[in-house]
Amino acid sequence: MRNGARCPQRHRVVVLSFLLLGAVAAIAATQQRGPWAPAYPGSVAGDPGGLSEYRSFYLTRDPHSAVVEFYQRHRGASPTPGSAGSSFFQYSSSTFEVNADDGVFIYSNAGRSEAANAVLRKLERLLYDTHGVIDRAEYNRIVSRFGDMAARYPLSDQRDAAGSPVPLDRLLLQRYEQRYDAFIGEAPETDDSAEARFNALIAQGRFQEAAEVMRGHSGDVIGVHQREKSREVVDLWISCLEEMERHAYPVVIHIGHRR
Repeated sequence: MRNGARCPQRHRVVVLSFLLLGAVAAIAATQQRGPWAPAYPGSVAGDPGGLSEYRSFYLTRDPHSAVVEFYQRHRGASPTPGSAGSSFFQYSSSTFEVNADDGVFIYSNAGRSEAANAVLRKLERLLYDTHGVIDRAEYNRIVSRFGDMAARYPLSDQRDAAGSPVPLDRLLLQRYEQRYDAFIGEAPETDDSAEARFNALIAQGRFQEAAEVMRGHSGDVIGVHQREKSREVVDLWISCLEEMERHAYPVVIHIGHRR
């Protein structure tokens, strides 16, 4: 009886040992799938865009050289120089072709954001649609200042329809587009609608009201057109670019993950 009583206890010990080994293995696997290196101190999370799921994306305003120095201390080795001043620290010992998921990739040539491009296109249209509100010389100065704004932006606390965080540059563009809409005002009545009201009033013999309909419609159309081509609109889009410039992060850090 005594020996038989100990059998269930030994069985429980064996089962618990297997469970413990399984938990340790799961933790080790999770750790192995983590990033190759820590995030750069003070950096912020950026928009990964269409990049690999096996990569973390960070931004900083510190000099490129300071970021390289940090990861050089962590890796204990010098980086591999890349194109356009980029730097790569390889962490993976894989014999396969090396890519950015195998270590830490640092660069400062991110290129202008699509949101900033959209604003510059709006200003370019104003250059051709207005008469002296913005001239070629001013437009060239704007492009000279903001055209090489090579930067990326952190994720905002706002989410899009799919539930994903909206990058700050896109959020800024949306906010300025709302300001633009508020300044321009409601779209005027369509020509067809105004003409239908005019004809109905004429048929009823209400000639004065019909004339007022057409005068009011013409005034609404002219007012909206004038506001769309005004100096206030030019200044609004310049302010948008200036705010994008203030929130830009020039240095990008991709940290690959173990797989």
